[in-house]
Amino acid sequence: MQVDKNILNEFDSTMKAYCFPMYERLIQPLEPGEIINIFNTLGLSDPVLLELYKWRNGIPNQEDLPTNAFRIFPFGVFPPLNDVLQFQELGVSEECWKKSLISIVASYSGDFLLYESSRKSENYGMLFLYSPNLGYVEDVISYYDSVETMLLTIIQCFYEDALNYINIESGLNIDWDMYFEISSKLNPKSDYWKNG
Repeated sequence: MQVDKNILNEFDSTMKAYCFPMYERLIQPLEPGEIINIFNTLGLSDPVLLELYKWRNGIPNQEDLPTNAFRIFPFGVFPPLNDVLQFQELGVSEECWKKSLISIVASYSGDFLLYESSRKSENYGMLFLYSPNLGYVEDVISYYDSVETMLLTIIQCFYEDALNYINIESGLNIDWDMYFEISSKLNPKSDYWKNG
């Protein structure tokens, strides 16, 4: 799979333009060798996800600032790779999800978007919602068709004002109807949008 660098560049410029307070919180990427080592440990090989982590290493949790003040996804932030390792260990050990599902978006309060990393799975590369707050505890549900469609969805939602980010105090504002409409068009294989 070849990476469309235009999508990553557009994602970067969208984050700068539409949610600068969040953009400033993104931390610099790890060294390339360290990123590869963590990807290997997690069993990740998605080139778009790899480029995303080469771009930035996510937004760390900070006890004195609520994570949802810096969300770019309705269910959280894209966490640093070391947090991804911890979430994976915890999620699998507590039997919240199977080993091939890797948390690439987290709320730091129990909600996750999980990437299907098994090439043997018919859902390889899709993202699944695990959200006790919404009742998706027993089963995860497909949410984005791929990392690429996740980025395209977020970009489009900011462009169309389905998502807007004014400041830290207000956090991410979501027009759920518009968000649902955009997401369902861009992620036709994902079951979450079929339940609407």
